Order: sequence, then C-alpha cells, then structure tokens
Amino acid sequence: KIENNIEKEIDNNRFFLEYQPVLDAKTKKIIGAEVLSRLNSENDGVLLPKSFLSAVNSVGINEKFDYYIFEKNCKWISNDKKQREGYKYTINFSRSTISEPEFVKKITGIAEKYDLKFSCLAVEILEDKNIIGEAKQQMIDNLSTLKEKGISILLDDFGKGYTSFGDLTDFDISIVKIDKSITQNAISQTGFLVLKNIIKTAKDLGFRTICEGIETEEHKKIVVDAGCDI
Repeated sequence: KIENNIEKEIDNNRFFLEYQPVLDAKTKKIIGAEVLSRLNSENDGVLLPKSFLSAVNSVGINEKFDYYIFEKNCKWISNDKKQREGYKYTINFSRSTISEPEFVKKITGIAEKYDLKFSCLAVEILEDKNIIGEAKQQMIDNLSTLKEKGISILLDDFGKGYTSFGDLTDFDISIVKIDKSITQNAISQTGFLVLKNIIKTAKDLGFRTICEGIETEEHKKIVVDAGCDI
C-alpha cells in the first residue's frame, strides 16, 4: 500500500522534518542536527523511515526523495539563517543518488537557491546498498568535489550492513558515524574495547567520530571515555 502511494505522498508534500541534536562530546554544546524525515500519511498517520524507505527503494525514486528532503531542509534553514548560524545540518543520501552524474550540480544549486553557505551542510552516506564499477567512481568523484566546496561528508552506520573499513579508504569522508549497536554494546568490557579501537582507527586515519544511539548517562560516559568526538 505504501509503495502504491509513496510518489503521490512526495508530490502532495506530506513529509515533514524532525531535527536530532548533535553535541560536541567535550563541550556538551549543540553544534548541529541530523535531519530526520517523517511521513504524515493520509491513511496511516505519522510513519518513520523504517516504514517508508523500503517503498522508496522498491519504486526506484531514491533520487526524487533525497532531493525533495534536502530542499525542504534548505528552505527551513533559510527561513531563519541568523538563528541557525554556525550549526551544521546532516542530510542522508542513498548511494544511488550520490553516484548520479548531476549530484554535485543539483546539491549546490539547491543550496545556492536558498543562499546557504556550503559549510552549514553535511551529506551522510547511507549503507543502503553497494555501488560498483563506474557508478562507484562517480560517487567517489562527487564526494570529493563536495568536500572541496566545504560540505562535510559522513559515513553512516559504521559497523553495520554494507558500511565497512573499505569505505574509509574509498571515500573522501570527514566523519565516521559509529552504529548504535556498537555504542550500546560498549557497556560490556569487550564491547568497550571494540568501540575504543574503532575510534582509534578512525582517528589514526584522520577522521572524527560520532557515536549514535546515546540515550542514557551511562552510554554518554562510555563513549566519551572511549574517545569519541561527537
């Protein structure tokens, strides 16, 4: 049912955004937010991404959906740029969208349309599916170009699914996001050592790290002790 209606939901602008705060691990200050999409379905109420992203993939409208959400975010930031000055907003993109030849032109064009600085934006590489061959090279080139322009590049859900150590060498990224399954398992001694060594490896390679899924004071203390940045 969602697949049958998903494109119409986009055309009818039935999606809205929520902003998850991102904090500096040392200063504890908010330095930005991750942009989260929600669908206010006419028939089923508010749906989370786990309910509709598979439909987006199945119907094959990843690009349409990604650019739509990105533009909604840029428009929102532009409504009050003074208040949001200095924050960085992270938007998820599928690998198929990032590997599109026109990706850089479209992303920078939307940002310029709303008179936004590139430095306030970050592109997050989803772990949706693997990209190979010419498409992968195009993806590598696109990410490098965006980074040169000042847009940060994040690797999502490190340690889960398709996201692997190979991505650290393939893509010109700025920040590694460590999946919450790893951060939340760090309450055990073995889990803590795994997390600490992933963070160390990322830092040795010159990347900053974000720990996802921090929901308790215990989680927070553990990931800070392990050396995470954000």
